[in-house]
Amino acid sequence: MLYKGIFKRFFPFLLTFAAGLFLASFFVSVALPTFQRSERSNRRFGECRRMQSEYERLRDENERMRSQLEFHNMAEHPSVTLEVPAPPPPPRAPRFR
Repeated sequence: MLYKGIFKRFFPFLLTFAAGLFLASFFVSVALPTFQRSERSNRRFGECRRMQSEYERLRDENERMRSQLEFHNMAEHPSVTLEVPAPPPPPRAPRFR
């Protein structure tokens, strides 16, 4: 009994779907599209990989230069701090009565 109800709902859907695909095939290709990799996408991939390696090289160079700077600053001025104190607050505006 249960299968009869499922069949009554599924069979019309299946027929309607098949008829829709049949009618659509006259106007639009129903086949899956084939995507060709163009030379442009290959260039873009190579460019991205080149930029990633350059980024890593620059990051390593920055880290090396930062460590050299810290080493030289510590050797020349071991007790100097580079923090600047906050500026004083602005004066209060005069109140008129």
